[in-house]
Amino acid sequence: MTLLEILYAGQEIYERRAYQRFRDLERTAKKSKKQKGMQDKADRKEAF
Repeated sequence: MTLLEILYAGQEIYERRAYQRFRDLERTAKKSKKQKGMQDKADRKEAF
C-alpha cells in the first residue's frame, strides 16, 4: 500500500464513524419525539 492509500483508508473509517454517530443521534431524537407525541395523546384523552 502506498502512503496515499493508507491515509485514504483512515479517512474513510473516520467518516464512517462520524456518520454512525449522526445516525445514532437521529434515532434518539426520533424516539424521544415519538414518546412525547404518545404522552400528548394520553394527556388529551385524560382531559375529556
